[in-house]
Amino acid sequence: MGAAPPGTGPGPGPARLGRQAGRGAAGSGAGSAAQALAGLDVPGGDVAAPRSGYLQYIQHRLLVRLASELGVVIHLRYRPGHFLVQGHAYATVWPTKAAGRVARELSRAHVTGPYRTLAQDVSFGVDQLVEIAIRALSPAVNDTFTALTFIDWIGDSLCKVTGRWHPIRVYRDGGGEVRVVTTEATCERLVQRAFEKIRQSGKGMPAVMIRQLDALAKIMERATAAKDRQLLLDQAAMIGRLSLALVGEESDRADIDRAYRSVLRVHAALSESQAAPHGSGGGAPAAQASRQRNRKGAAGTWIGWILGGALTGYAAPA
Repeated sequence: MGAAPPGTGPGPGPARLGRQAGRGAAGSGAGSAAQALAGLDVPGGDVAAPRSGYLQYIQHRLLVRLASELGVVIHLRYRPGHFLVQGHAYATVWPTKAAGRVARELSRAHVTGPYRTLAQDVSFGVDQLVEIAIRALSPAVNDTFTALTFIDWIGDSLCKVTGRWHPIRVYRDGGGEVRVVTTEATCERLVQRAFEKIRQSGKGMPAVMIRQLDALAKIMERATAAKDRQLLLDQAAMIGRLSLALVGEESDRADIDRAYRSVLRVHAALSESQAAPHGSGGGAPAAQASRQRNRKGAAGTWIGWILGGALTGYAAPA
């Protein structure tokens, strides 16, 4: 099922709309989305999904242009990767009277299919890596080393996105009016998807717990926000509690505890460095700038080559 490239259709100001829909700006994230929806104090009209299937691709520029022409606001309740059920509401439109026309046009602005794809579904890349790891941990396969390899790649994936995952959720037209509000995967959900199923599948396995803790420590080194570091710390604490409950050998528990304390040390060091007076980091700004340069590129790109590298001999580009 194909779709025209975003923004190629006729309509007013395509270049300006392309700039608005093609890059993030201040106030385009989750907080701004909540504010935009809170400002719509009247009920909207629901738009039902025309067919069942996985939402694979959304043409945001086309949606912004459509909403601008009709003078409406469109809230997409689902993101690429979610399963749509025919007849179930998947979008809301303000004002309500425009819902019928938007429903007719909305089918041109999204693609559904029988499977998930990596085009706009960053969670799918993480899920595929996790799926291979938990299959390796199953009693039928019992391949611990493959699981450890994929934990390494999952950690590397999140290192590349941590601190810069700010997906656009609010799209505006050329006049600055809010036209489209989307639903996107949060950093919290990416971390949960990356660690929880493997932790649950590898419970009682010290090697898996230690490798997950090592990955959490590396990811935390890239975390610039306190809430992201706390999210990672919570995952580490879950592994620590699981160790106490399920690992019977004292020496194994000690190894897990050392890995857990490494996560705590990274968290404490970052908290102290951010609490220090500005400019006292002795080269920290340069290091941060270097990390930012290394993280350039689309989120869909990094997870694509991470997955491709992991499936073809674990080779990643330099």
